Amino acid sequence: MQWPAQSPDLNPLENLWHYLKDQLRKYPQLPTSKPELFARLQTEWEKLGPDALQPYVNSMPQRCAAVIQAKGGPIGF
Repeated sequence: MQWPAQSPDLNPLENLWHYLKDQLRKYPQLPTSKPELFARLQTEWEKLGPDALQPYVNSMPQRCAAVIQAKGGPIGF
């Protein structure tokens, strides 16, 4: 691509945040402090491996095509 992506739908980190939020929702109780939330995020981040990340890599061609079709608008993936 000649121009870097400007769409959040093409930013793998945005998709990874969604994954991390899903992982945090699996805890039986909400964190009671910022340090506890940070510790949980760090724990889940350290668990990330190729199996968790590969679907985001594999979906990029479809995401690019969908963003082009949406003329840069949101795609709802």
